Amino acid sequence: MTQSRLSLETESALAYSVKDFLAKMWEDVEFNMGRDITRFYKEDGVFSSGTNLLCRGWEEIETFYEHRRGLGGRVSRHILGNFRFDFGTFAEDSRVKVRAIVTHYGATGKPPFQSALPMGIYDAEVVVERQPDSSWRIVRHHGDPVFIDFNDSPFARIPETMSHAARAKV
Repeated sequence: MTQSRLSLETESALAYSVKDFLAKMWEDVEFNMGRDITRFYKEDGVFSSGTNLLCRGWEEIETFYEHRRGLGGRVSRHILGNFRFDFGTFAEDSRVKVRAIVTHYGATGKPPFQSALPMGIYDAEVVVERQPDSSWRIVRHHGDPVFIDFNDSPFARIPETMSHAARAKV
């Protein structure tokens, strides 16, 4: 947690609420194949990963998750840890910056799978915004791969129209 004008108790309650929100988002990805993913993002929210993926807004984020579902029978688990919270601007803009490490396992087929190394370990930075009804929405979610296995990663097979490189040409 960072220095802010908020009390330690308020920061702790907000941190717990944000962690619960992110757990529910990953639960949708893991157990619902991301079918309700847009309810976790602001309408103009951004989801990106490394240099391969850039999705802006609900339509593009949903298109990525349709692509993921199209890979067939994907099973994934995302383990988040080492959370760091920045409440520095919360009093002004209702936003919290969250940094965490995401360990991503995935395979195609029916579990149980042979134990394996993770597909990737990412440094994630997520900016969430508290809504008037006290719910959260993601403003920006970026995963920067530190370790990655491109052999079976959905990020290695994304449509070119979703890549940073393709957007740079426009």
